[in-house]
Amino acid sequence: MPVLFFVRGTLTDFLRGLAARSGRSGFGRNSMLETWWGRSLVASRASRAAYATLKCVCFCCLGLLLPLRHLPGGQSNAWLGAFAGHSLLIAAQALTVTTVLFCLVRAIPVIWEGRRYLAAAEKAPSRMAAGVTR
Repeated sequence: MPVLFFVRGTLTDFLRGLAARSGRSGFGRNSMLETWWGRSLVASRASRAAYATLKCVCFCCLGLLLPLRHLPGGQSNAWLGAFAGHSLLIAAQALTVTTVLFCLVRAIPVIWEGRRYLAAAEKAPSRMAAGVTR
């Protein structure tokens, strides 16, 4: 899961960097996201707050589950109870899946709208080799 978040962040940051080189950056009118659905999924305050909250709660929950997993069987059962421990594990898994899906869904508009900046970046070296300048 951390690798997925890292790869997604690297890819979207790379595409945003390409867009910024062409003068499109930020979350306002000059954003690289031109579609309403892209702005809604990525740039809206509600989406950004939901994503930040999900990540924080998910990572904190996983961080709490890690030491509980290493408690001896008798101590963890006495501390959590068998049913509570199982329920907590199922809730953590559901939270993790939800967070990963939201992470991927939020990447779709950036990748979709960022493809034109990638195509423009691929053409730039050929123009430079031919001696064409702006």
